[in-house]
This record gives sequence, structure tokens and C-alpha cells, in this order.
Amino acid sequence: MTELRLNMDRARAAVTAATERGVNQAAHLLQSYAVMKTPIDEGTLRGSSNVTLMQGAAGATAVVYYSLIYAARQHEETTWRHPRGGQAKYLEEPATDATVQREMLQTIANQIKGTL
Repeated sequence: MTELRLNMDRARAAVTAATERGVNQAAHLLQSYAVMKTPIDEGTLRGSSNVTLMQGAAGATAVVYYSLIYAARQHEETTWRHPRGGQAKYLEEPATDATVQREMLQTIANQIKGTL
């Protein structure tokens, strides 16, 4: 019984670590899609994108965010023009895109499969 318990603990830890890696990779994937849509003037806003992996009671959570103070306003202002490229809703659009969501889920699943 002890040996089985130890193996299950090891397996649970391995799957948890794989899930964390997958969530982190999926968040970086979302970040890359968002950066391609982020408005560009000098590139400062695009360069301010970040990913943070956090642990909570529900497991691993990743946050994709922009650290510049004007990032949220730039994201929400749908009437602003971006002559050098980019658009409003640059993070929201890829985050709600079904194809991107499937790709992120597949990224997480691949990490878990690789562990099993």
C-alpha cells in the first residue's frame, strides 16, 4: 500500500508540474498573438507585455498583461487610429478567438501527455 501511495504522489506531482508548464506555454502563445495586434508607435507598448504564472487553490493560472499605464486605455479605445499597425482589443480578440483557444488547450494537453 505504501509503494502504491508513493507512486501516486509522484504521478500527481508530475502531472501538476506538466500542467503548470502547459499553462505557462499557453499564456506565452496568447501573448505572442496579442503582441502582433498591439498598436505600434515606437514599440514601447508591445515591449511591455508580460506573462505571470500564479499558483492558487484551483491550480496554475497565468496572466497576460501590459505594464504601461496607458495600455488599458489603448486597448479599449476603438475609435483611435493606428497608422503604424495594431488595433484596439489587441489582447481580448486573440483571447476569445476559438482557434487560439484550441491551440492553447492543445499546448497544455501536450505537456500532460508528454508526462504520462
